[in-house]
Amino acid sequence: MKKTILLCFMLIILLTSCVHVKKIDYISNSTSFVKTNQDGSEKIFNEIYYSSININSVEDLDKYITNLDNLSILSYESIKNADYITEEDLNREITYQKNILKVLKNLKISHSLFKNDAAYENAKTYVKTNISDLVKTRINYFEIISKDIDRSSISTLTMLSQIESATLPILTANAEKTRALFLEKL
Repeated sequence: MKKTILLCFMLIILLTSCVHVKKIDYISNSTSFVKTNQDGSEKIFNEIYYSSININSVEDLDKYITNLDNLSILSYESIKNADYITEEDLNREITYQKNILKVLKNLKISHSLFKNDAAYENAKTYVKTNISDLVKTRINYFEIISKDIDRSSISTLTMLSQIESATLPILTANAEKTRALFLEKL
């Protein structure tokens, strides 16, 4: 009888040690494997970053840059809206944003895609300045949080609020204006 009880406890311990739970949802009392924002978009980013891309038109360039910006926004939103953030989460998302920045920096834009020099210059400004500035601002947001991860100081909240309500909207408006110019929608 003792051997049976001992064997049962050993099996229970063995079986429970094999389970890995990433998140416990206390509201519904269930467990689930939740992917982080970066894990979910890592495949897309790797395809963008590592594969050769074929940009054969202005629309292809716009779609490519829009996808990169959307990945950056998703990363930013995941930290901004998170209830609990770890230093590891912040470091991962900062690295992710820096990789997006690296792709933007290394992107070569062909002059032959554009009808005139002004559209070409606006496209370069959009990619190298406007979108890059947006990504750098999101990195700055993460770095501010990393210094005060609990967001407990008034100065941290003020700086984050300024980025959210002033800096990002202005940069986004400038990017949209430049985008319209190189797409010749103005």
